[in-house]
Amino acid sequence: MKHFLISYDDSSESKENGLLKVNFDPILVRLLREVKYLKQLDRGVPETATKLYEKADIYRRQVVSLELIIQNYNRIVTCLNDVEEPLVKERIIRMNKDIEPGIK
Repeated sequence: MKHFLISYDDSSESKENGLLKVNFDPILVRLLREVKYLKQLDRGVPETATKLYEKADIYRRQVVSLELIIQNYNRIVTCLNDVEEPLVKERIIRMNKDIEPGIK
């Protein structure tokens, strides 16, 4: 099964202007945390887990960047007044088209 880093928020009622969320694998987050603690305790860590842990900072920066982008997108979609929406509707449609490949 393929999982994407960006997905629609399940609690969002409409997918067209629905809210987005970062879909970073919680199992990977747990693995990185456990490797960190095992290293602090000077315990043995499997090689594959160590290789993933070496990239933990990269993962963290990418997830934080994605969360910031998604947070801004969600704020734009949800905070528009009825008067403002027609002014930026075309840009929102373009944003949705740009986001579409990342979701599907």
